[in-house]
Amino acid sequence: MTRLANCIILLFFTSAFLFQDVYAQIPTGYYNSIEGKEGEELRIELHKIIRGHHRRVYSQLWNDFYSTDRKPNGKVWCMYSDVPYPGQPAYEFTFFDDQQGTGGASAEGQVYNREHSWPTSWWGGGSSTTDTMYTDLFHIHPADAYINTMRSNWPYGEVCAPTVTTTNGSKRGPNCYEFEGGYTSTAFEPIDAYKGDLARNYFYMVTRYRHRISNWSSPMIQGNTLAPWALDMLMKWHILDPVSPKEINRNNAVYAIQGNRNPFIDHPELACKIWGGNCSFAPIISYAKTIPETPEAFDEIDIEAYIYDDGQIIETIVIWGYNENELNNEIALVYTSNSIFKTTQPIPKQQNLSKLFFRIIATDDEGNESQSSLYEFTIGKPLGGGMEPFDKLNIAGVDYINGNFTGENNIVWNFVHSRNQQTYAISGKGLMFRDPQQSRIYSEPIPHGIQNFSVKMRKAFANNQPRQIELFINGTKKATTKSFGAFEGDCDSIHVFEVKNLNIQGNVIIELRLSNPANNEFNQMVIDDITWTEYAPRIILQKEKMGCFDNTPLNQYSEIKEYGIIGMFLQTHLVIESQPPFEISADGQNFSFFTFFTPDDDFDIHTLYVRFKPVSNVYYEGEITHYSGDINAILDACGYGGNVNILEQQNQENKPNIFYQNNSIMVAWEEMPNSEFIVDIYNISGQKLLSQKCPPQIKTQIPIKFNTKIIVVVVSTMQNRHVKKIILS
Repeated sequence: MTRLANCIILLFFTSAFLFQDVYAQIPTGYYNSIEGKEGEELRIELHKIIRGHHRRVYSQLWNDFYSTDRKPNGKVWCMYSDVPYPGQPAYEFTFFDDQQGTGGASAEGQVYNREHSWPTSWWGGGSSTTDTMYTDLFHIHPADAYINTMRSNWPYGEVCAPTVTTTNGSKRGPNCYEFEGGYTSTAFEPIDAYKGDLARNYFYMVTRYRHRISNWSSPMIQGNTLAPWALDMLMKWHILDPVSPKEINRNNAVYAIQGNRNPFIDHPELACKIWGGNCSFAPIISYAKTIPETPEAFDEIDIEAYIYDDGQIIETIVIWGYNENELNNEIALVYTSNSIFKTTQPIPKQQNLSKLFFRIIATDDEGNESQSSLYEFTIGKPLGGGMEPFDKLNIAGVDYINGNFTGENNIVWNFVHSRNQQTYAISGKGLMFRDPQQSRIYSEPIPHGIQNFSVKMRKAFANNQPRQIELFINGTKKATTKSFGAFEGDCDSIHVFEVKNLNIQGNVIIELRLSNPANNEFNQMVIDDITWTEYAPRIILQKEKMGCFDNTPLNQYSEIKEYGIIGMFLQTHLVIESQPPFEISADGQNFSFFTFFTPDDDFDIHTLYVRFKPVSNVYYEGEITHYSGDINAILDACGYGGNVNILEQQNQENKPNIFYQNNSIMVAWEEMPNSEFIVDIYNISGQKLLSQKCPPQIKTQIPIKFNTKIIVVVVSTMQNRHVKKIILS
């Protein structure tokens, strides 16, 4: 007897981490033919829609996982070992480097492999050339090899007396799911966070392969569908662990590869329409994105979302802000067409490198509410860094030679004992190494340092000696890849070598050397897409934004001017770059077109020295000061459209006393101000919390109530601006 006939399903997408959603949606008309169908008739129609997908080769799954099962931090998403946020898994796997080779695993955390969540023994095994389901990504996922072996071909269940428990809490032991006449032998139970994922995988399998399932052998199968106990348990899992952003993105990624979808992720209510139950679903928010998708400075930015509901959606809004915990701005969305909603007005124009956060909230006619995962986007992009795609490499023939070429951004690269990649392409042209004693590539000096580095690699030819790459910066070895390529079939795998937080300033020479950890025999390897980021964000000071210079005669340097830059924003290193004819310096002596600042204590003042040699008589006035903890917000003061305020020092200035008292900000002047003034209050992220125009009076009280411990108060008159940091008690 089914115990879940009247359960209500509420879908809440409340991801606490930042998630890069796949911008895709259900193709228009994909499910048109199921309208009005229920029960077995509906399952048959779904079978017709999703059958006949593009069959994969088993070795291709390693690369497919990089699209289908990549966590937001770039690591492998293993449901048997992962601990969802805010927890932390005991270990994580790196794509390709940690994939299983010829050996197995003697403990958790060593390698990952390809787990058939619907075991192959249930249908008699086979291969990718004989059985479509052998490589069907909807039931195959990356898994810790040791746990995969421990799970074996046991059915899923609910374990009450585990004989084995994994580091994330998955269990193996007797099945204790209460169901009359149900299965009671050994079972494997995943953690609650992924039970719904696996349940919907199984609904897919008994629908996609309904014409074959009656010939399969499993305690979870009866006839051509799920056994009653298994169906009851999986429906429970389906309800208690609703569709997540992870599944939506995986569904879209698999569709891009195989050409079919999992209907029970797109429309969770279909499980109830086929197997019974009264399911009421909150809206499903499949994706949300900005328009344009890569906004530049001062673009008007709309938000678009794909939202589906089994009833009627009555309200959708986007809440947004500059801090993930302070989404205080709200814009309504309206329906356009094909389940797509769009903001009724754009987000206001933003500075370059401003970082924004947003969520979508949708409510249906039954009062069910869904909230999307937290989205993050940055306006424009930081300057500096680069990528070498080898598109300008021109080597003829198959001989390994020495030479050089001028690549992207006119950077010259020198190569030794190398050749063009021929038939082992990664993403177009590439460079092939062979000899661990000779093969290497190195750049000319590149300015502005290096913070992060990556390169793509691929094994070439059948030699099964292990391959490795060493990274050198300025002649010093910084990192070595894990070895790969020591087994047959690995020529299909693309490996990514990443090195983060190198944090080297100044000019750098990037060098890659081929290495062989075994015996230095020839072992061909292709590299492509060398990428790096500068050690620090680079901010350009535009001449229109510079200031505080008197008129300077032609062909003479101006006197040196000093600008105070509050150092609180220096959470990382920073390069400030000027535009000719301006020159800048961090010490007042060594002037150039860029200077380098290092982190310092909270609110320390850093001095930027500026001079210029004009080509005509020019007057510039203004200031460069900043009072924000958000490194992106400094752009408001340092170019890219930031407003520059006139600063004139007064010998006898009427200064206000700014302080906190009785839940209020108090502004007390030494003398009665001669005009009105403005009080602006910011949080430490640079977000304006309050702005109030005040009449001239000796003492002004402004009541406040903020959920922050540190604020910056700016009192502005027509002549001056006064800044005070206040810690709220």
